Amino acid sequence: MEPTPEQAHKKGGYRTNTTAANNAVYSLLRLTKMYLPIYLVTLDSRNARIVIIAGEEPLIVINKQGKLSYDQPEL
Repeated sequence: MEPTPEQAHKKGGYRTNTTAANNAVYSLLRLTKMYLPIYLVTLDSRNARIVIIAGEEPLIVINKQGKLSYDQPEL
């Protein structure tokens, strides 16, 4: 059973902010409008980033503050 967002926040779990979530959805919509397949959407819990891998090259990383990056992230 998954904890509620409030419970996760109290235990120090990651909870994305509205800007980051909105940017993730907007990026996914743009990719689908370009008819690119979306292979992976995941939350990198080590540094609280949303990572989207799509198409041949597109890699989108959204940090906790909601800033988009199209560069290869450091692992």
